[in-house]
Amino acid sequence: MTNTLRTLAAEAEAAIQTLGHKQSTLAHYRYTFNRIVKIHEQQGKHELDVCVVNEYVKSLEARVLRNELSRRIYRTKKRAAEVLTEFNEKHKIEWRHHTAPKIVLTHYYNSIRDQYLSQTIKKPRCLDVAKSCVTRYFSWLMSQGYETLPEVNAATIQEYMVACSQTLNGRALSNIQYNLKKLHQYLHSVGLVDNNYSKLLSFPISINRKIKPAIPQEEIACTLGAIDRATPTGKRDYAIIMMASVMGLRNGDITNIRFSEIDWRNGEIRLTQSKTEKSLALPLTTDVGEAIKDYIINGRPESDCPEIFLRALAPHKALNSIGSLHQRRRIKAGLNPRGGTHGLRRAAGVNMAIQGVPVTTIAQILGQSDINVTKQYIPLDIRHLKECALDFHGIAPKRGER
Repeated sequence: MTNTLRTLAAEAEAAIQTLGHKQSTLAHYRYTFNRIVKIHEQQGKHELDVCVVNEYVKSLEARVLRNELSRRIYRTKKRAAEVLTEFNEKHKIEWRHHTAPKIVLTHYYNSIRDQYLSQTIKKPRCLDVAKSCVTRYFSWLMSQGYETLPEVNAATIQEYMVACSQTLNGRALSNIQYNLKKLHQYLHSVGLVDNNYSKLLSFPISINRKIKPAIPQEEIACTLGAIDRATPTGKRDYAIIMMASVMGLRNGDITNIRFSEIDWRNGEIRLTQSKTEKSLALPLTTDVGEAIKDYIINGRPESDCPEIFLRALAPHKALNSIGSLHQRRRIKAGLNPRGGTHGLRRAAGVNMAIQGVPVTTIAQILGQSDINVTKQYIPLDIRHLKECALDFHGIAPKRGER
């Protein structure tokens, strides 16, 4: 191979771009390609070495086992490594789409599933998860020879949960348990089964919660500082990132925020959270208020749309998400594009914890009903943790002690 590794990475990225993928996908691949290039250069290699790539993938696997990396990100990075290796061998990329085989239910189970979903699942974002859980459960019952639901008993449900526990982590298993509990409550209410099995499906499940990182204040400042606030999109993006990092608002709440939800006279934002559907009132800080005002007066396109933040290009409609927007701004600032918008929200929580704000107050500001979720911000308060550390000055160990 005559091309250097950096040239190979650039050509592989260009080949991916011709396939029509989003900029966010390209950014993920570019980051992984650059990481592989740096590892090679550290070892004095300027052409692709499959052994080095394999070692890199193994290091990712180790990070997953240590709960330092999610399986989704691991699969993305692994796929990028495979793509670079494939391009090195074939000088082209054959994009593969993996689709799971479709589960086919009998008419009996299919009709019950559809009735259950239509009558009990009200939130669209919950529909796909509930449908998947119920479909897999009914498919398993069919594979075990259960033709009708009255044949199912407590032992059957226990056997299914044990089977799930062998392949799923705690969070996924908890999700299965929750949906089965709701399903059997419905089946009991319509007379299809004699027991709702609520007690059986209420056992505690241990969930290993990964402490997700907050974006450091230095990176937030770097991102904001790299934004050209003289342009309309710069004014918009600056205001959005300020709202997320200072006020801790969720992605959906920022994109859906309307003029009617800002009380300029009293300096408050009052909205209904898209995730919890609960009302939330927050003080509108001066810096955030000025950023929003600057966008509305000097940057927002003419539109009758009730939402404040709009697409820069026509048609000027409300934004679908701020994730890609934030990612682009991080890339322009020379930062890793992986810093998600939820990291901005966590940064706001960490900053409040550092300032000594009680956890209960942080939970109210962030609109969290479960205080245990808010407590995850406390371990990220490194400065105060250091203050709590024991001082071993003057406590010298005796000879032979370790």
